[in-house]
Amino acid sequence: MLCVAVLAVGCVDKNPRPIKTKRKVVYDYEQFKALSVDEIKAKIDEDPENPQPYFLLGEHYESTGQLLLALRNYLEGLARFKNSPGYDPKRKYTGGHFRIGKVYARLSKYNEAIVHLKKVVAMEPKEMNAAVVNYQFRETHYLLGACYKETLDYGKSKYHFERFLKLGGEDWRALPFLAELKKDEPAPKKPEKW
Repeated sequence: MLCVAVLAVGCVDKNPRPIKTKRKVVYDYEQFKALSVDEIKAKIDEDPENPQPYFLLGEHYESTGQLLLALRNYLEGLARFKNSPGYDPKRKYTGGHFRIGKVYARLSKYNEAIVHLKKVVAMEPKEMNAAVVNYQFRETHYLLGACYKETLDYGKSKYHFERFLKLGGEDWRALPFLAELKKDEPAPKKPEKW
C-alpha cells in the first residue's frame, strides 16, 4: 500500500536502469527525465558516446530559453546517434533533426532550420495515416511554413502550412499565416486590352 501511495505522489527512480544491448549499456530515455541537470551531466561523463543524455540536456536548456546550449547539446547527441547501441539504419529517427531545426528557427536562423527540417520531411511516410502517427511530421511542416515565410518563399510557406493542417494541425495556428500569405500574393495580371 505504501508503494501505491508513494507512486501516487510522484516518486521517481533516480537511477535509470540500464538496457543491455550487444555493444554497450543504454539507459531508458524516459527514466533520464527524472534526473537533475547535474545528474545528466554525470551520465555524459560516464558514457560520453551515449546520445540520450545530450538530447535530454538539450530539452532542459530549450525549455529554460537557453537556446545556444540546447542547440549545442542536440548537435552533440545527433553526432553520436548513428554510433549508439540499438541504432537501426532501417528505422527513421526524426527527433534530432526536428529539435535542431526548431531551435534554429527560434534563433531566427531560418536557412539552417530549413536544412534540418527538410531531413525530417524526407522521412515522412507517403501514407497520410502513417504520417499522422508522429507529431513531429506535422510540427515540422508548421515550422517550415514559418521559416519559408520569413525567407519570403511564400509558395513553399503556403504548401507547408496546408500540409500541417492535413496532418491534423490546429486551424487557429495555421489559418492566420495562410490569410496573411494570401494578402501577400501578387494580384493576377489583368489581360491586356487590344
